[in-house]
Amino acid sequence: MPYNITKLNLILNLELWLNYNKVQQLELSVIYQVLIYGLIIFTLIQMKDVDSPKYPVPGDEMAASCYVTPPIYYVNAVPHIGHAYTTITVDFVARFRRLCGQATLSVTGTDEHGEKVYKAAADAGEGPQEFCDRISQRFRDAWTALGIGNDDFIRTTDARHKRVVAHILEAVQAAGDVYYDEYDGLYCVGCERFMTDRDLVDGRCRDHHTVPEQRREGNYFFRMEKYRPWLNDHIRANPSFIRPDGYRNEVLSMLGDSIGALSISRPRERVPGGIP
Repeated sequence: MPYNITKLNLILNLELWLNYNKVQQLELSVIYQVLIYGLIIFTLIQMKDVDSPKYPVPGDEMAASCYVTPPIYYVNAVPHIGHAYTTITVDFVARFRRLCGQATLSVTGTDEHGEKVYKAAADAGEGPQEFCDRISQRFRDAWTALGIGNDDFIRTTDARHKRVVAHILEAVQAAGDVYYDEYDGLYCVGCERFMTDRDLVDGRCRDHHTVPEQRREGNYFFRMEKYRPWLNDHIRANPSFIRPDGYRNEVLSMLGDSIGALSISRPRERVPGGIP
């Protein structure tokens, strides 16, 4: 079955996505609205050859099911064009995969834990949960306005999410992969993690362009370095595990050096909310 640009246009239901009144609900400026339109059209152009081997079709090497998700979004601010673009792209992929006959699960949600979320709530003069409820709903409303057809919306403050996190951490701890230690280093609040010199450009976070804070604190850590050889071998043995090639090569380059341990907790004095 040929998947040409006209059929994909129908799948995406661009009449809904490009409806001015709907996009206006995101409170985007005119320039941002134009950018959204341009990005969607660009994505369509990139998909014009979807019936080529580059894009698997039924009968090719395609799994029976597909799970697709955008990054989980922090609720320290309302949705913006970046959130809209990544979520639209995920919805695009999900609709295409369903057309190909795959059982597809499309999930999005909001990350409601972290120091920057707690600070944003305080700046707004609201309690953390009240603030998260309000901003998370803004994300839901945005995806409704854009006609996003996600199958589920998960909040990290949901009881079901907390149960899964607790189960995973118990299993990881039982495997001996969690330990407590004090760490002294550079911390980026925007990234919610400690950083090394290779993460910085001219002494600033490459993503947030801010100077990280010097901090010393006790946390629980995950022994991430322990799994670096296995992950490196798995990616090399399964070239399609990360696509396109440029991103796979970037990850393999990072795995060429020690990746250390991952801090998986935050002191309660800094972040009162969280999963105990």
